[in-house]
Amino acid sequence: MLTRHSQNLLLLLAVLAGCRVVRTGAARREVSIAAAADLKFALDEISSDFGKRNPGIRVNVACGSSGNFYSQLQNQAPFDLFLSADMEYPRKLVEQGLGLSGTEFAYGVGRLAVWAPAGSPIAVQRLGIHALQHPSVPRIGDRDVRHAER
Repeated sequence: MLTRHSQNLLLLLAVLAGCRVVRTGAARREVSIAAAADLKFALDEISSDFGKRNPGIRVNVACGSSGNFYSQLQNQAPFDLFLSADMEYPRKLVEQGLGLSGTEFAYGVGRLAVWAPAGSPIAVQRLGIHALQHPSVPRIGDRDVRHAER
């Protein structure tokens, strides 16, 4: 079942579908999306559903680093839609005249989840985020922007 955000993205895809006509023998409409890597699975489902509803429109999704896409878009990469993990990149593109003013918006809000398997000695419900300081936690994964955006 599609969420409200997914439905909004489907609508956006439909609008963008009229943006570009690709000529490869026969004319067809195409939408190219640059998206943060964490959106891959959601966009697979959304673009599949969109494709079933709109068979004459091809959706191309490239997933990767928002920072890399930002650099590509600064160099005129042919994307119709940029779904960034960092709001600053779309804002900067608009400031540089490379995006339409007023079109940037937050499509989602991230939440941090702390989880432990059943039988774990960590009292996650009691400790919350401090559960990560428990001596049985050897290391945690954390997004370091200096590494993630390369």
